[in-house]
Amino acid sequence: MAGTTKTKFDRLHLIFVRLVEEWRKIQAPELHYLCDSLQKSLDQASTILDAEEPPPVTRSMLAQGMEQGLREMPLVLGDLHDETRTRAIRVFNHVVNEIAPEFFERDRARLRKIMERGRVRNEAEWYQLRHRLDEIEGESEYIEEISKIYSMLGAYESSA
Repeated sequence: MAGTTKTKFDRLHLIFVRLVEEWRKIQAPELHYLCDSLQKSLDQASTILDAEEPPPVTRSMLAQGMEQGLREMPLVLGDLHDETRTRAIRVFNHVVNEIAPEFFERDRARLRKIMERGRVRNEAEWYQLRHRLDEIEGESEYIEEISKIYSMLGAYESSA
């Protein structure tokens, strides 16, 4: 991960700190509950790492868990109400791209393959398209992509 922060753990930690800060600005209790949970996890990680005893987990192990949590965040946000979800995902993308722009490269490559294929093969791909739709919905320059995604999502839902 690129950026001015030294380690992967530090960058991931900073992403989560910034997400909590920015999401708290959105007036949505369901999102604030998520912020409370994330803050508790951040506090626990700090407590573990700041202890005088050797920690039971390494920074690298914590970074792996944080990275997985970050990858799954669009699924978590997918359960929010439409307006809250759209705003939360935009904040998520902005913060991650600002701190670790390369984080989404693999996801972008996967999305390109799905779009080129023109159909959704499984639930993970459905969520990836849904996440992309949340990113671009309401943006006039993406009207063709939005239309194609709606069509692909609808076809998958009809066949499921």
